[in-house]
Amino acid sequence: MVLQRIDRFPTFRSVLLLLMLLGSLPASATSDQQLARDAMDALFRLQYAKAEQQIYLLSEQNPDYHMLAFLRAGVFWLKAEAEQSGIDHRPAWSKAAAAYDAAIQQAEEKLEQSPDSPQWRLALGMSQFYAARTYVGLGKIIKTYRYARAGRDTLRELIQTHPDSYDAYIALGLYEYIAGSIPRSLAWLAYLFDISGDREKGIQYLRLTVEKAPLMAAEGSRMLIAAAALQPEYVDDACQYIPLSRQSLKLFPQNPHFSGAYQFLHSNCGYAKLALKENRHARKAYLTDFPDMEKILNIVELRTQSALSNLPRIQQMKPLFKQRNTAYWHLAMGQYYDLQGKRQLALKHYHIIQNSQYFDENAPDVLSNSENKDWLLDQVDIYLKTPYRNREPYAFDPATSLKLNP
Repeated sequence: MVLQRIDRFPTFRSVLLLLMLLGSLPASATSDQQLARDAMDALFRLQYAKAEQQIYLLSEQNPDYHMLAFLRAGVFWLKAEAEQSGIDHRPAWSKAAAAYDAAIQQAEEKLEQSPDSPQWRLALGMSQFYAARTYVGLGKIIKTYRYARAGRDTLRELIQTHPDSYDAYIALGLYEYIAGSIPRSLAWLAYLFDISGDREKGIQYLRLTVEKAPLMAAEGSRMLIAAAALQPEYVDDACQYIPLSRQSLKLFPQNPHFSGAYQFLHSNCGYAKLALKENRHARKAYLTDFPDMEKILNIVELRTQSALSNLPRIQQMKPLFKQRNTAYWHLAMGQYYDLQGKRQLALKHYHIIQNSQYFDENAPDVLSNSENKDWLLDQVDIYLKTPYRNREPYAFDPATSLKLNP
């Protein structure tokens, strides 16, 4: 009876048939922006084949998309960054550099045709800045400086007129943070080469990238969490990024960078047991493909064991740090003794690290083989002034915490 009544009204029946027809049509094509974001997210999951597939689909759909060449270069960049020690890295970095140079050339040509195009100015600035990263890998300092500064200037000019070009803030944020972290002893060199930055502004730009960048949100998260994890003393309320760290690791579990930062951040912020749990998981999940990561995992575990006051394990780990590279172990011992209220014993270990930089023949050399001398000495300076203390587990509000732009 109901169907009979409906059938008596042709207009209603026509609308019903139209709705049924629309429901059977295929979904609309994926937007250029979504394809680009899918490609970049696949890269940060180290899923290169999937990323290349998305880039191919994007090139078929819109061969003139402004960030297409930048994305292609990104495949070479992340492959080069993921390579382990024991091989010649120069061929991989050379491929990435050539790809970014091609992207720069294309963007410059497009800007000659359309000088006011914010899209192509973004493509130019981003390609210039990431080209600088490839020249770091190739050890070409002058080119690194030239490309980084060019990218900085291009993107600064862009956000003056188009402050909503949110992908630009990843490069500007990294520039401000890194340039703002240059040691005071090299301040004259930074002044000579017009390299100056503001760490606080850098963090603000990285936050903006995480929240609003359509393409580079994951990279913004990776860099922001790393800064908060490794230099919490320079990041306002660093522990507030724990929820972002958890979200990012869940979204990008294939990428060891997110795991390492998660461990450091949780160890620093009162969640030592969670840090240790992820440390054990990381050893199973990553070391086959990323054997170099074992060094970082040992450092994080050592730091976490000091937070847990586990002296037997700290002592057991000393042989993992080769002769003339035991500064990390001495740092952990100093932290352990600070937690026990044995300040003089803590100072003894801090001073061993501090004195090592002066090449004193009577002082043990614990820094020669370290790749992170500045970080270690910076940590020692902090704990010589203020004893190391554990903090209570950081309380955060999930509703107001910083989240990755979907």
